[in-house]
Amino acid sequence: MQKISFIISISLCCFLQLPTWDFANAHERAIDLGHILTPTTRTLAGGDSTAGSFALAYGISDTLFIATSPWGWINYNSSNIHLRWVPVSFEKTKIGFFASYFESFPKPILGDDPFHWKSASLSLLYSYAWTSDVETFLSARTSYYWNDDRPYSIRMDSGDNSIRGQFDATSLTRVRIKDSNFRIGFEFGSVGLNYLYPYLHFGSSVVYIENNWQLQFGFTYTAQWRKLSEASTWRPGRIDSRIRQSPSDGRSYYYPYETALHPEIQVQYYF
Repeated sequence: MQKISFIISISLCCFLQLPTWDFANAHERAIDLGHILTPTTRTLAGGDSTAGSFALAYGISDTLFIATSPWGWINYNSSNIHLRWVPVSFEKTKIGFFASYFESFPKPILGDDPFHWKSASLSLLYSYAWTSDVETFLSARTSYYWNDDRPYSIRMDSGDNSIRGQFDATSLTRVRIKDSNFRIGFEFGSVGLNYLYPYLHFGSSVVYIENNWQLQFGFTYTAQWRKLSEASTWRPGRIDSRIRQSPSDGRSYYYPYETALHPEIQVQYYF
């Protein structure tokens, strides 16, 4: 909780500084980045950049940008790099790809509860604009974990330690509030479709986009489909009591995460 509070504090400080920026000469550079599990098909213009709590990114071209996440470095003691490429664009639809690589540090930057994992993922992205105010983004993601001794909470309990891969299918629908810069997002899908017992993933957020700024506040929640009727399923971060033997270092770990609550917080400036 201290780590999340640290990020929220930085975000609020940035938010309080908004009135000091001069928007009169600003260009419309801000884009909707999406949620943790469901990226949008938006890309930075070539040569544009963004800096904030969620991402540091640079537009290599109008269809490709490279990024890293300060959230991942600080909150999950993890080096990370990401590429989003959207080569296909029509009037109402876009098709693209999103690739990520994570590797945790030997020691955490903050706190005393380090993560231990190494993974890569590739997502197929698709979007459809129903109207000028309503758009749906789809993501089909495959991930592989070389090390998941103590993973982040998107890597839920697979039910079998031999399962190294993970398949997710999620959607994010954005609805713009008429004649405003606010959009409401609704995320829904499933995590670990190849697990013994797959998980439901859902959530919501409010995003504000204007000129060079993007602000987003919301949450997502992940829990096993088969346990949705149990009261304990709605306690975020509940830890599984089973002990497993790590294949990477031979040590014993409690396998984490039967449920997870994820903050969908972004404060981004575009330039």
